[in-house]
Amino acid sequence: MIPRSLGRLASPVSLLALSALVACSPTAPTAAPAPPPAAAGPTGKVTIAIGAQTIASMETGRATVSASLATIWPAFDGLTFIDDKGQVQPALATSWRTVDDKTWEFTLGDWTFHNGRPVTLDDVLGTFRRYSDPNERLPALALFNSVDRFDGAGKTITFTMKLVDPTFPAVIGLAMVTPIRELREQGPDEFFRKPIGSGPFRVVSTDYQIANVYEAMGAEHRSPRGRPKVKELELRFVPEASQRVAALQTGQVDMAAGIPTSAVRQLESAGFTIQRGAGNATVSYLLDTRNGPTADRRVRLAINYAIDKEAIIQAIYGGSGRVDSHLLGPAALGHNASLQPYPFDPARARQLLAEAGYANGFTVAMTHATTGTTPKDLAELVQGQLRDVGITANVQIRELAIWTQENNNDQKNAAIWMQVLNWDQTFEAQSVYRWFSSDFTWDRGRRWEDAEFDRLYQQAKTTLDREQRARLYQQAAARLHAEAVSLFLVQPFTPSALKKGLVFPVGGSDARYYVAMRWE
Repeated sequence: MIPRSLGRLASPVSLLALSALVACSPTAPTAAPAPPPAAAGPTGKVTIAIGAQTIASMETGRATVSASLATIWPAFDGLTFIDDKGQVQPALATSWRTVDDKTWEFTLGDWTFHNGRPVTLDDVLGTFRRYSDPNERLPALALFNSVDRFDGAGKTITFTMKLVDPTFPAVIGLAMVTPIRELREQGPDEFFRKPIGSGPFRVVSTDYQIANVYEAMGAEHRSPRGRPKVKELELRFVPEASQRVAALQTGQVDMAAGIPTSAVRQLESAGFTIQRGAGNATVSYLLDTRNGPTADRRVRLAINYAIDKEAIIQAIYGGSGRVDSHLLGPAALGHNASLQPYPFDPARARQLLAEAGYANGFTVAMTHATTGTTPKDLAELVQGQLRDVGITANVQIRELAIWTQENNNDQKNAAIWMQVLNWDQTFEAQSVYRWFSSDFTWDRGRRWEDAEFDRLYQQAKTTLDREQRARLYQQAAARLHAEAVSLFLVQPFTPSALKKGLVFPVGGSDARYYVAMRWE
């Protein structure tokens, strides 16, 4: 049995009890203790320009990744949440433990919804039954893939798993709990127009074409994530990054999230604060290990030596990023700090190509999809540096929808294939390394076949002990790195710009993001 018990998060606003000690003679009246000072309540308003959403309502069952959860987190809680260090923290559940390898127990704390009604076991179970019902066709169904059944009694929710799943406390935190009685009475369409949650903010209005507005709950409402510092929050939907920058410059918003790296220096010189948050994904190019020149490890190594990753960070990401060595950032469990990125060494690249029989180079196909983090300039820069060592990469630009479809099956027929791998659901290597394992068949998106890597990965993903699981993932990472399965590039940092005086103490992947922000 592995116990997991964490205390509730302390509210960022606490009361300091003061007593007045008055010197007096035996005959003098005794002064009454001074009352404690009133707790400082939330003040001010923050307006944030964010990108367009993939969801179009507050329907919690449709929000399962950080981008869509951005509009849900202010008002709703899960049983747990993941902080900006990748650690699972208690939310509606105050503790959890494994009864055996395939049984998880969560203890529900004493919390209330915005209407004052307690959060009950019926609310939790009713919410989860709705999410896990395939007839509802909600994306949250995927959060229950490893669950065989669940039930509860009193304050205890019990999950019986189909398989050993050490990541489950992180995954289940993405299933936001709703007041099931009110949802049933109103129906989903009516309820989610102005929903009731248990989070630190209540919903004032929603319009996914313009903005969502939230208001901090009063002092009588306790939230697992603490009490907000600001009174009102507005999330304004501005699809174009350049328009978000313009809205900040003209004073329409207090913060512009996800700004172009080209705008960073201009905004800094104008007095805005630039916050560079480490993203939850790496940008790389998958190398075909089964066909053509890249089936030779020496060629794959040469490709990694041929690329100047630091130059890419400066030219493409405006200096906001870190060079990657194994498709994982430091916050992800399984990150192996001992793995040094392949250095920029064109001479070594040419030597390896000659050893592999390609002294005169070769020509291959290279597929790229243009996104916010993978501009066309990235493909052109990589293409040019490969050309310098004798490799001609014919770049094929794919529409994102077509690239996504091909990326998840066996149509990745280019030798060099762009990939963006994301660990924001569990903050563990499993969410990335599964694509390189026997968890997938080739026609379902598998990227590599290696018995030693697969052995380490399969053992890691079913190991409940966190430290042991991390060591196994790190060994798997070393194998991935040594075989140069990918052209390892960068972990981009996403810059945001804030008005002077606005402070965000935690990262954007943390569910306390909106609670922690404040004006100074």
